[in-house]
Amino acid sequence: MNLANFEHSVDGRIVSRGLEYYEDDCVISLRETKTNRYRAEVEGSEDYEVEIQLSEGGTVVDWDCTCPYDMGPVCKHQVAVLYEIRDMLETQGGGSRQPAGTGKQTDLKTLLSGCRQEELVDLLMILARDEGVEERIRLHLGRDDTDSAVEQSRRLIQSHIDQQRQRDGFVTYARVSTAVRGAEMVLEKAQRELQKGAAMQAVRLALCIMEELIEFIQECDDSGGHISPLIDMSLEVIVEAVLDEDLDGSVERHAFFELLLEEAAKEQYDGWPDWRIEILGVCAKLVDGPDRQEAFEAVLEELGENEGTTEWSQKYWNEHTDLMRLEIMTRLQGVGQAEVFVQGRLEHTGFREMAIEQAMKRGDYEEAIRLALDGEQLDTERGHPGTVNRWKERRYEAYRASGQLEEQRKLAEELLLGGDYDYYLELKSTYTPAEWKRVYPDLLPGLEHSGRSYYFDPYPKVLIEEGETARLLEYVSRQPSLVEEFYPQLVSEYPEEVYKLFKDYIMKTAERASNRSNYRNVCRIIHLLAKAGGVEAARHCMGTLKALYPRRSALQDELSSVKWS
Repeated sequence: MNLANFEHSVDGRIVSRGLEYYEDDCVISLRETKTNRYRAEVEGSEDYEVEIQLSEGGTVVDWDCTCPYDMGPVCKHQVAVLYEIRDMLETQGGGSRQPAGTGKQTDLKTLLSGCRQEELVDLLMILARDEGVEERIRLHLGRDDTDSAVEQSRRLIQSHIDQQRQRDGFVTYARVSTAVRGAEMVLEKAQRELQKGAAMQAVRLALCIMEELIEFIQECDDSGGHISPLIDMSLEVIVEAVLDEDLDGSVERHAFFELLLEEAAKEQYDGWPDWRIEILGVCAKLVDGPDRQEAFEAVLEELGENEGTTEWSQKYWNEHTDLMRLEIMTRLQGVGQAEVFVQGRLEHTGFREMAIEQAMKRGDYEEAIRLALDGEQLDTERGHPGTVNRWKERRYEAYRASGQLEEQRKLAEELLLGGDYDYYLELKSTYTPAEWKRVYPDLLPGLEHSGRSYYFDPYPKVLIEEGETARLLEYVSRQPSLVEEFYPQLVSEYPEEVYKLFKDYIMKTAERASNRSNYRNVCRIIHLLAKAGGVEAARHCMGTLKALYPRRSALQDELSSVKWS
C-alpha cells in the first residue's frame, strides 16, 4: 500500500477509527528516527508505540504496533499515524516544517566527528552492553571471510527469531516484525557489501536471508506481510550483483552460475515457485555456452517433475521455464531456431503473443488472425475470459492492418458491447458522419441494456460523446450517486433535475451516516451541490439535516463548518 492512498488497502472500519484517532489528536508524538522510518506514540486505552517504514516512492514497506489487535494486518493506531505522517510530509512540501529529528541527527554527526578515536571506542563499548547494539556493531564492522560472515549472519537471524517464539515454536502475528530485525540487519550489510563491490559476499548474505526466512515463513503468522518484502529485496541484491556489467570475467560468472543453480534446486523452495523462478531467471542470463545450457536444462527437467501440484501451477511453471529456454536459445542458437521453439509452445499465452507479433511484423495477417482465433477457442475452453478478450484485440489489429473493414467493424462492435469504450471511438472512426448517423441508433439498445455496473459501462461515455444529455439524465436518475460524476454535463440544461438528484442523494447518504468521517462526506456532497450552482438547494439540505438530527453533535458540528462563496 502507498501513503498517498493507503485507505484503499485497509478495511474501511479500521480507516474510520484511525481517522477519528488522528482528528482527535491521539498521536502524541511522531519523529523520523532515520530516513523514511517513523516512530510514534498513540494514545488509546493505553499508550501504544507505532513504527512505520516507507520506501522512497512512499510505499509502506513495514509497520508495527505494540497494541494487542490481531484481527487484521493494520490497526487503527497505525492508520492514525499514517494520516499524521502524510500530513507532516505535505506540510514539509510547503516548506514550513522540517522532518522531525533532522536537526538532532546533523548535530550528532558534528558532535561525533569532533571526538577522538579512544572516546568513540569507549562510547561504543558502553552501548555494546546492549546485546542488540553489539550485534549491529559486529555485523557492520566485521572483517571475517565470506563463510564466517554468512554463518554469523545466519546465527543473528535465527537468534532474533528464536527470541520471539512461543513454547510451541510458533511466532504470532504481533511478534513477527520484531523477529525479522536480524534479517533486516543482514540485508543492510548485504547492500553495503554490494556498494563496496563485494558482489559474492553480497549474494551469499542475500541467499542466507532467503533461506532462513523461507523456513521461518512456515513457522509464523505473517499476515502483516513483513517477510516477503525482505525476500524480494534480497533478490534485488542478487540481481544487481550478478547482472552487473563490470562482473570480473568468466571465472566469477561461473561461480555465480554454480551457486545460484545449486540454490534453486534446494528443497526449501518447493512450494515457493515464484522465488525459485526468480533465482533460475538470473541463472539463465549467465548461460553463455552449451555446457551451461545443458546443466541448466538438467536442473529444469529435474525440478519440473515435482513442480506444480495443480494444472494451473504446472502451466505457470512450464511457461516461465520455457521463457528462460527461449532467452537462452535466442542468445546461443539464433532467432530462427527460437521462432521454431515459440511455434511449438503456443499453449503458453506469452508465446502465442510472440507468434502473433512475429506474423504481424512480416505482414502475414492471415496467420496472425488464425493464431488469435485459435487462442480464443483455447482460452474459452479453459474458462479465461480476460485472455479471450486479449486475442480478440490482437485479431482486431490484424483486421485493421490488412484493411478488412467489415470484419474490423463487426469485431469493434463486439468489443464495445463487451464493455470497452475505446472501441466506440475505433468504430466511429471507420464511418463518415452521414454513415454514423444511420449506424449509431442501432448500437444504443445493446449498450443501454448491457446490465454492466457503472465502472465497466461505456454507455454514459458514449452518451456524453454524442451529446445525448436527456438519455444521460435518465441514466443518472437510476443511480443518483452518479450525479457527482456527471453534473457538469447536465446542470446547464437540467438545473432543477440535477439539484433534486443531489438533494435525494444527500438525504440518503446522511440517513446511513454513523460517524464523523461519514458526516464529513455528507458535507462534501452539499458543497458540491453549491458548486454546481444549487446554493439555495444546499442551504435547504443543511437546514433539513439540522432539524432531522439534532442529537448528532458531530454532524451538527460538520454542518456548521460548511462554507461557500
